Amino acid sequence: MDVRTESSLPGHNGWISKHAENYKQYSALIGDPQLRARTEEKMQAIVLNAEHEMKVQEEVRRQEVIRAQEVSRRN
Repeated sequence: MDVRTESSLPGHNGWISKHAENYKQYSALIGDPQLRARTEEKMQAIVLNAEHEMKVQEEVRRQEVIRAQEVSRRN
């Protein structure tokens, strides 16, 4: 099976067209301090939420282990 990416086609200059929109967004983000600050706040909120979810899952697992140990001791 011959799978070719856009960048591997003959005569291609190495620029992948789908990256153009990402580059525009990144350039706008870097150039606009307010947009950058809002984006950083959103990213921090995402990270904090993910950390909280991980802690909740760890606590649930810990409680399950404790319950399993108690059941094991009773038997």
